[in-house]
Amino acid sequence: MADKNMGDNQKPKKQPRQQTPEERAKRFAMQSAGEMSVWDEQEKRWVKLSEMAKLKEDRKANGDKQAGQDQAQAPPPS
Repeated sequence: MADKNMGDNQKPKKQPRQQTPEERAKRFAMQSAGEMSVWDEQEKRWVKLSEMAKLKEDRKANGDKQAGQDQAQAPPPS
């Protein structure tokens, strides 16, 4: 019995923002090196978690209102 949802008239699913092959390769390289990264809305780029802590400190020092809104859990710099 064929599923009626398998027809050609299916609506295309909304695609997330397409990454360029360079972005994808860079992210993959960081992940395979064990370095997790997060998307930083303000910088509009992938940021390593180790960099994120420093960025947050810089933003706090500069009085940036969005400093605490990132969801990344980065260890504080020692």
